[in-house]
Amino acid sequence: ILDEIRERCPKLERVIEGSTNAIWSVSVSQDGKRLASASFEKAVSIWDITTGALLEKRAVPSSNPFAVTFSPVDDSLVASLNSGDILHWPEKAERGAPRVLRGHIGSSRNLTFSPDGSRLASASYDGTVRVWDTATDELVQVLRGQTDRVRDVRFSSDGALVFTGSRDRFVRAWDGERLKLAHRRTRGHRD
Repeated sequence: ILDEIRERCPKLERVIEGSTNAIWSVSVSQDGKRLASASFEKAVSIWDITTGALLEKRAVPSSNPFAVTFSPVDDSLVASLNSGDILHWPEKAERGAPRVLRGHIGSSRNLTFSPDGSRLASASYDGTVRVWDTATDELVQVLRGQTDRVRDVRFSSDGALVFTGSRDRFVRAWDGERLKLAHRRTRGHRD
């Protein structure tokens, strides 16, 4: 029976080692060749998926990163920080200093790109979601309506809706084009 169970279980392909602290988030590049990780060592690490080799470690000077995400359309990379700031390394400035997007007054815990890569949404413990233009890094809209910390944000696959999940146990759906509340709320989660 144990042999049968082992055959059905997924096989571990590799372990990527090298981080000195807890890893909070990972993201795979759109070409599938690199992995980014955010850890509490004030750095975002870039790894070669095939070999597991550390390609680059990008220092985060002031705060620990919670989430990291590659753009779905190019090599742009973003990280959300405990300070509330968002770091954006555009594709063409990949190895240079990141652009800093400021506005959250609480820890920024999660972020996501729109499917076309033109917008970035960041969720924060300040109870808001901020939507940014990725070409200019300008703030497009602040989504308010959550009554507690916002822990997650995702665009629908067509970009028509933005979903937010909050500590208040509600999921909210926002119109992705107008960035207005599209569906009041869905409740059902308990602590």
